[in-house]
Amino acid sequence: MSYLYSYVDLDEQIIAAGGEPKVLEALWNGNAHDWRLYLNLYVQSQNGPLEKHYLGDIMLPPDFWVPEGETSPWPETFLAKEWGKMAVQQYGLEFYFPSPDYPESNCPAWTERQLGIPCADCGKLIMPHISEHVSKEICYHCSLKRKNKEALQSDEPLYNVAHLIKIANGTPESLFPGHFNEFKELFPPLLEDMDTTAWENTDNWTAADLPLAAVLKWKEQHSQDIRDELQPFQTYKEPSVQLEFEGTNYYFDDAELESYDRLYYVIIGYNIIAEALEETSTFRLCFGRNITYREDAFMHFVRNAGEGPISIAAVIDHYKDMLSPEETTAILQQLSQKGALLIQNDHISVTQIGSFIP
Repeated sequence: MSYLYSYVDLDEQIIAAGGEPKVLEALWNGNAHDWRLYLNLYVQSQNGPLEKHYLGDIMLPPDFWVPEGETSPWPETFLAKEWGKMAVQQYGLEFYFPSPDYPESNCPAWTERQLGIPCADCGKLIMPHISEHVSKEICYHCSLKRKNKEALQSDEPLYNVAHLIKIANGTPESLFPGHFNEFKELFPPLLEDMDTTAWENTDNWTAADLPLAAVLKWKEQHSQDIRDELQPFQTYKEPSVQLEFEGTNYYFDDAELESYDRLYYVIIGYNIIAEALEETSTFRLCFGRNITYREDAFMHFVRNAGEGPISIAAVIDHYKDMLSPEETTAILQQLSQKGALLIQNDHISVTQIGSFIP
């Protein structure tokens, strides 16, 4: 595998391929977690058929910056399009880039383009799908957009959230996010001295400081519970993996890896709170009930839109293909009423509780 950081790199590969360059092809490969955009070259050899040469994967150079006005979340596409234009001017070849805006591994190669069909939603050329989960007439990106639109238009509650945070020197910091039922199972002593009835009977998002005595009680009880669970694993084994807790090592063989995995995360959680206690932190529990998919999606977008307030118009524009302006505004007002957002002068900012829920 080779990498292309500049047009100079690409041009060197084109020259090395030999023959007369006819088509420069840009295609995607990968999945939702790891996409790569790579370039192929079709050249005409002397008195022979077209030959296909892999040129390399497009990589962002260290000093790359996204030009003003470029909005694609995939900056590799900008480089591919720029280099394609330069190659067309230099070599008079055809530049074939069937998915220039978003990753799509189901586009046909240039030699198979006659077998492709246009996506019913965006028009890009794709090969008909065989998957039972995706309509054969649309591309992967448009399929996700359809599913997101359907989910955004639903107001069905999905889950309750409890988020434990610490506040040290006035700065809040996440400790444990999770579903409320999971929290009640993991931290029961933290809730014994608190009345959570009101939380479980309101859709507003709320927060309450935890008594220091409750946190110390949890630490003492949980420390003993962990030591009791680790007791069978004190004997050294070979081969084994080991855990360390409060200065003692514990050993797990291959048949005990399930216990190792569970206790590994339990100990991490315990250590995080123990360290926070040493900092004399204040502990606060944030709670949100009946979180919907669209509330989750809106909060993630607003929180990640940049520092400072974001305009309502920017949110409306972001969801314009999925929701009407009236629907978007209504959801923002709903989140404001729940205490997650603050709306002032047509701009939105995130409250402290909105920073941690969902």
